[in-house]
Amino acid sequence: MNADLEAQLAEMGPEFAGLGAALCRASGARTGTGFTMRVMADVAASERRARMRRYGWWGAAAAALVAVFAIHGLVPGGKSVQAQPDALDGIGMLVASQRADGTFSASSAASYVQAYAVQALADSRDARARAALESAVAALVRSQSGEGGWRSDSLSSYNVAALAAAEAAGVESARIPLRRGLRYLRANGISERPEGSLGKAAADALVRMACGGDFASSLCRGA
Repeated sequence: MNADLEAQLAEMGPEFAGLGAALCRASGARTGTGFTMRVMADVAASERRARMRRYGWWGAAAAALVAVFAIHGLVPGGKSVQAQPDALDGIGMLVASQRADGTFSASSAASYVQAYAVQALADSRDARARAALESAVAALVRSQSGEGGWRSDSLSSYNVAALAAAEAAGVESARIPLRRGLRYLRANGISERPEGSLGKAAADALVRMACGGDFASSLCRGA
């Protein structure tokens, strides 16, 4: 649990706010700053020791060189890869987890997961994300009401932000639903999500997803 997740759960209604409070009271529900990085550093150190035993010094040195290239976003030939390796892995896993109807989760929070997934795919420059994004947007639009909103104020603001990201990524099918969604928010006095508020959480979830678990549960795991 972290402060951002607590705030998001509170926005989703009393039931979810109660869940957030219960999680915060649970033993070990919080982790200190940098916990994930320390764990991953320990995992990397263990992998290096295993390579050393298996391949000797030359194999370990070669693996370390590959790691340096990956960390700095470089590939042979001098080209640069913009996305972080972990985020790229997360995108691949997210695409692989997409269901036939374009959704990603059957949980009670599936509607919110959809908004985050659309945001993550829209922000990705990975070629694997495009078809998944089109399908994810179609699924999100299918749940839009005739008035242009969704089942709650917070979900409506999340989905409008996700559609805006999709349109910015060049998904034409997001354009009209986005306009309808914006009109719905304004007609009902619902605040739009601040630009980038979904993006950071979605990107963090991709990185955590690459470390294990699915996208839905990664949104609920503190860094």
